[in-house]
Amino acid sequence: MVFEGKVIGIENVLSEDSQSIVGRRITFKVENTVTGVVPTEITLNTGVFGDSPGYPFLCESRYVVYAVHTEDGMATSLCFPNKALENAPTPEQLELMLSQRNMSVGNFDFYLQKMSSCGESANSP
Repeated sequence: MVFEGKVIGIENVLSEDSQSIVGRRITFKVENTVTGVVPTEITLNTGVFGDSPGYPFLCESRYVVYAVHTEDGMATSLCFPNKALENAPTPEQLELMLSQRNMSVGNFDFYLQKMSSCGESANSP
């Protein structure tokens, strides 16, 4: 399925011993269906950006999302042609920012927060 939607929720998926993050669940408000049957709200599994091929979705950002059915539910990854519909950094730009911290600490923390959760603190730099 392919749809356009806005990230409204991000949940970290923990390992069985709850010691590490092994994935993320991203909830979207679907704004437009391109292909397939998509509900008005959908949650997808993705990996952890930087450690696995998880796509770095940011809270409150809009995307064109490509997803498939898996044994664990709907999923997407960095291997799919997902794309931001607004001024969110590309995965390559975000990876560079997060790995080199080549930006002010405030902006670094802003993007890290927007990748981690959705809430009031994620909406303002």
